[in-house]
Amino acid sequence: MNSENNKPKQRIYDLADRLVAFNAMINQMAESIVDSKEGSNIKNQLIRASSSAALNYGEALVPESDADFIHKISICLKELMESRIALKIIISRNLCSKFDIVDKCDSECSQLVAIFITSVQTARKNAAKRS
Repeated sequence: MNSENNKPKQRIYDLADRLVAFNAMINQMAESIVDSKEGSNIKNQLIRASSSAALNYGEALVPESDADFIHKISICLKELMESRIALKIIISRNLCSKFDIVDKCDSECSQLVAIFITSVQTARKNAAKRS
């Protein structure tokens, strides 16, 4: 417990866990995507992008330098943006029958994008201060 405010101390890997959970949610949703050429293409792309975000974040946790950290979290952001667009395509083309899980995925992806936009900006500012 953190004695300052009696809240449980946050673990350093909470964001990693959240990215893994996001990928699991994407994989679960992907099972319900329409079985068509379009559905298959977007499903495979979305699964790759969401898993890449989590995997690159794992690499970002052990950076070789400030520049490496910024590069890795920037890749996470790019992959999340790709996931977000894929979800928008799925929604707009009505490619998944489970609207509730698509909405959850879309909401979580938007939140993760916001987190990583801020993280990249902060990391760049901090690196510039150290230069």
